[in-house]
Amino acid sequence: MSDRRIGRYILDVLVSQTGTVELWQGFDPTLDRPVSIRLVPVSAPRAAAAEAAARGAATVDDRRVIAVLDILTSGDGDPSASQGYLVIVSEWVEGRTLTDIYEEREGEPIEIDEVVPVMRQVAIALQHSHELGVHHRRLRPGSLLIAETADFDDPFTLLGDTNVVRIRGLAVDAALWPVTQLPVTDHEAEAACGKVVPMRARQAVDHRADANRVARSLPQGALEREP
Repeated sequence: MSDRRIGRYILDVLVSQTGTVELWQGFDPTLDRPVSIRLVPVSAPRAAAAEAAARGAATVDDRRVIAVLDILTSGDGDPSASQGYLVIVSEWVEGRTLTDIYEEREGEPIEIDEVVPVMRQVAIALQHSHELGVHHRRLRPGSLLIAETADFDDPFTLLGDTNVVRIRGLAVDAALWPVTQLPVTDHEAEAACGKVVPMRARQAVDHRADANRVARSLPQGALEREP
């Protein structure tokens, strides 16, 4: 086990790095469980937006959404460190994304009967988050994990009786990497439109953005087509 820590959390494996943002598989020794740890330099332009998004995502209590467990700011345990981090701690979920599954199928299309239960679960979760004023706004195939008891020996299984879809990056992904045509904060919306944007109008835009992305969240060409 690694000896690198941030707060009480141990950083085990660097999973990915996008720009200055790092994603780690970590461990919480206090609760004896694996966690996902995202490190964002506090000097990054989107750090404040990411923190606000994570706080919003943490209010969503739906097992289909990967939960935000903790948010802290740290200098990586070193008081003399010049680089501080916004630390977003989430559940660590074992599973495969829709992108992974499609690649495993080597181009074999996904049947409509398999897709409908997946999209239904995503829609239910997002409806719940929307009721709390939280939107994903960057949903894509890599955002959707087939998790829990999925039969990983069978690449043609999407959802069984007890499998569940887990949604990654609720609100936070869009805050870190905003979709250019959709402003992320009220301030940006006002700047884009040149006027104050009413909350109801803004939420309607966010609802439509998520709805459109649910329909487009399968890998391109993945669906079985009618002859």
